[in-house]
Amino acid sequence: MHQKLPSLLFVASAVLAFVVSAVAQSAGTGTITGHVYNDVNKEYVRDAEVHVEGTNITVPTEQGGGFVLNRVPAGKVTVTVSYAGLATTTAEIEVAVDATATHEFELGAASATRESTDKNSTVKLDTFVVTTEKDGNAKALQRQKNSMNLGRSVSSDAFGNVTEGNVGEFLKYLPGVEMEYSEADTRGPRLGGMSSEYASVTLDGKSIASADAFSQYVGYENSVAGSANRSFGFDTISINSIESIEINRVTPASISADAPAGNINLKTRKAFDQKGRHISVNVGTVLNSQEFTLKRTVGPDDSFGLKYKPNYSMNYSDVFLNNRLGVVLSLNESNVFVEQYRVDDTYNRTPTAADPRGQVLTGVLLKDGPKWTERASYTGTFDFRVTPYLSISLNTLFNRYHAQFYNRQVTMNAGGTRATVPGDGVLTYGTATGTGGNIAFGGGNGDKFTNTLNLIPSFEYRRGNLTIDGAYSSSHSRNDYDNLAKGTLNSANVNALSGIGFTAARTSSDGADWKFVQTGGPDWTDLSQQKNPRISDDNRSNTIDLKAGEMNAKYVLPTKLPTFLQVGAKDTRDWEITKDTRAYDVWQYVGPGGGTTGSFANYPSPITLFPSGNQPNVAFTSINGGAAPAFPSRDALGTLFHTNPGYFVRSLPTSSTVAGSSGMTLANYESGRYLQVPTYDVTETIKAGYLMANTRVAKLQLQAGVRYEKTEIAADELNPYSNQQVKAAGYAVTAAGAPDSVAAIDYKYSRARVVRHGKYDDFFPSATAKYTFMPNLLGDIGWGKTIRRPNLSNISGSRSINDDAMIVTTPNPNLLPERSEKIAASLSYFFGQAGINNLQVVATHTKTKNQTIANQTLNSDQYGNSDPALEGYEFFTFANASSPVTWNSMEYSYTQYLSFLPRLFQGTSVNLSYTRTDTTSQPGVFVQGIIPNTVKGTVRWHYGRVDLSTSAIWQDDSGPTVNNVNRYQKANTKCDISGSVKLTDRVRLYFAVRNLFQQSHRIMEKSVGNPDVLYRYENYGTIWSFGLKGAF
Repeated sequence: MHQKLPSLLFVASAVLAFVVSAVAQSAGTGTITGHVYNDVNKEYVRDAEVHVEGTNITVPTEQGGGFVLNRVPAGKVTVTVSYAGLATTTAEIEVAVDATATHEFELGAASATRESTDKNSTVKLDTFVVTTEKDGNAKALQRQKNSMNLGRSVSSDAFGNVTEGNVGEFLKYLPGVEMEYSEADTRGPRLGGMSSEYASVTLDGKSIASADAFSQYVGYENSVAGSANRSFGFDTISINSIESIEINRVTPASISADAPAGNINLKTRKAFDQKGRHISVNVGTVLNSQEFTLKRTVGPDDSFGLKYKPNYSMNYSDVFLNNRLGVVLSLNESNVFVEQYRVDDTYNRTPTAADPRGQVLTGVLLKDGPKWTERASYTGTFDFRVTPYLSISLNTLFNRYHAQFYNRQVTMNAGGTRATVPGDGVLTYGTATGTGGNIAFGGGNGDKFTNTLNLIPSFEYRRGNLTIDGAYSSSHSRNDYDNLAKGTLNSANVNALSGIGFTAARTSSDGADWKFVQTGGPDWTDLSQQKNPRISDDNRSNTIDLKAGEMNAKYVLPTKLPTFLQVGAKDTRDWEITKDTRAYDVWQYVGPGGGTTGSFANYPSPITLFPSGNQPNVAFTSINGGAAPAFPSRDALGTLFHTNPGYFVRSLPTSSTVAGSSGMTLANYESGRYLQVPTYDVTETIKAGYLMANTRVAKLQLQAGVRYEKTEIAADELNPYSNQQVKAAGYAVTAAGAPDSVAAIDYKYSRARVVRHGKYDDFFPSATAKYTFMPNLLGDIGWGKTIRRPNLSNISGSRSINDDAMIVTTPNPNLLPERSEKIAASLSYFFGQAGINNLQVVATHTKTKNQTIANQTLNSDQYGNSDPALEGYEFFTFANASSPVTWNSMEYSYTQYLSFLPRLFQGTSVNLSYTRTDTTSQPGVFVQGIIPNTVKGTVRWHYGRVDLSTSAIWQDDSGPTVNNVNRYQKANTKCDISGSVKLTDRVRLYFAVRNLFQQSHRIMEKSVGNPDVLYRYENYGTIWSFGLKGAF
């Protein structure tokens, strides 16, 4: 309890401060309500500043443009409305005691005014000519001005005109935001240098699920497998159903506390944001630079096909029943083909007397992995004003993601010993003899589906000074890999092709332009030389079912100072399960030409690895003048599996030393049947409540609060017999005592599963302040505490028991979360006509403790054991480290519209930002993916019917990465361009180009005494989008 005393004192102090503000009661007041409408873009304005002159009363308009001014002095008052880029609007309103006055404001472009009386003087426009990009920037600046969470946003008006858009592609240009990638797709956000599992993502403030088995079993360059299973994946959600994206650097008490890096809130469109009916249509297509053709070409599967498909989006919004019912319906689908090349280099760095070379290449992996990605979303939003005081809403969003990737890879192994590898070992390598090397075949197809359904009914009751709102949210997301069911394989496995000789050379130590020439052995293009044919399936899955109910109440105090109190409660249940049967889903092909000494020669693929003109410029020349090593048709074999199932045999291992003919070992059997089925099955219940207050004193606005969350964990787990019990039951065991047969494995896991429990609770205080130094100069500072909950695989899974050694190897359901404390500050200067230009500096400092560390030995009490049979045992498990890790970030951003230029260039705008990030940690604590310096810039130009834009991101050497302290991503610059032409008042022709110069992604490897060399090269080419967009 003593640990929570500071939090309780903080709450008491905060509440006392706000109560003091209530001492001066005000009498003779009334209320003003209304809406603010932007007549330029025909939308109701959110975040416009509504102010009663001569008072402290200032409020921002809400979504739908509505505002309520409480405790306004009776009599005639002057109310002003200001908004970035538009002239201020003023109205005199008569306010009666205890009555409500209504006034509707319209904002619009001001008339031109002369700067002097000279007839030759220029005319200066009070506001800019509106474009969607400028309007989007104005919305972002207004959100920034009003945010009490040191927020930043990007509006849908700035998203661009492409239907290809992954949400991350539009976040990546914001200062302080970096994206983690899964091959060509942006996946998770990094805020303030912190990886994606430290950020929360919400939909209209409600938590949403994002299932992805890949993050559990494979991981990303900046996260080991399983460490990102709480992160949100933007690769599965479409941008087109989103109205705006908000980034909150400091999370207030009203937001769930699992956001050390900050919160990203996706806001959906509302019909009440506009007047009347609106319909928009977007049709287009996408092409990749590697297959920039309208003709059918081979691949990406084992057939010929087009490399483009139609993309479209349609949005409909309207209001009915005398403006009481608002309806938004939208649907969209995007299809993107990407050619994905990867090259990995493996070195031996142990010099010998016979070979003093510092580093010598022993193998190069080359992967050709084309991919189709389909995203679709279907949205229905319904808002109904039941009475003047009560409104109800239903928000439905269904996202569908389907990725088909066809990875084919070879590893060119030199063989022999280090000393026998010819060449300098970096620019050249190969085999010592004409038959000394081998080729290992790998890679796998993937048919990945993710379906996510979000249902959010809600209500809001507003009367006088009181607002009550509530919501129930249901978010169900399921991700499946399902190859054989879709007519293809995961992989066609064969033995390595041995007895091969080759030479290889490239032009630089950070290059991937390898030229392989075969010098001996069987021709590597001959499929019949690849022996012992086997197939495998991929049946990974991940399901997340997230349900929550919440209620909030906000009361505006009857005080002279504008003050409100807000309280709320939330109950969340999060169930997550993930499975992986790959180790068990293997078969040997025994059909015609098959068997241990057979091959897949009857099923050749027309695919050629690394064809002419490939981005890394790799080339293969076989001994008979052919190209790259051959691969079988996985599609043909997948079809054969269904038509002739007798051609495939799943043979089980007979012992730990004798695998089945399909290649399955006893460890594979145990993993694919038990240990990973499921890998974890966890239910978390989180009960939360909060108190928050906000007041304004002259130029100072304050907000403070505290949140309480209690987390309870129920992990459904295997309850295996110990190896000693397996032996006592008469089953065969190895010399080490492990089960030595399939029957022994089956017995070990024959007991009923058990549920193990854990729990923890925390208080999370937070406070922010905003000070208006001048109308165009704002300062913000914020502080708060948050948590990052443990990785699911660390708190749930399988355990093993060694009775002889009295050791239990197990996950830890009592593992505590990482606890975080953040302070952030910003200074924002708005300048130019109507404050449309901006300079901002933001600094954040985040400190976390309780990092999870593996391979820790705890006694029974330390672990929290509740099983009497294991009393006195030691538990080899996960624990919390006390060593803190800190992240520091500095962001500098600049936005300006260059309206002072000659007329042709008056529509030019510039956005620039620089971010500096660093981290400190104790020895042994490994922090990945830190980008020390990032520069981002965008230049846009508008004239008449034409819009053009070019953007670039430069990132410094960053790392460590790929789970290795000696690896880092090499500095690079990537450029995008886009443009549109207005064909009619309602129709535009557009284009967009991502990664214009086909910039590669290079990971370098450093070692003591050696120059840095390439470890991994990736290139995904340039993505071209074309289309038409209409608004009606």
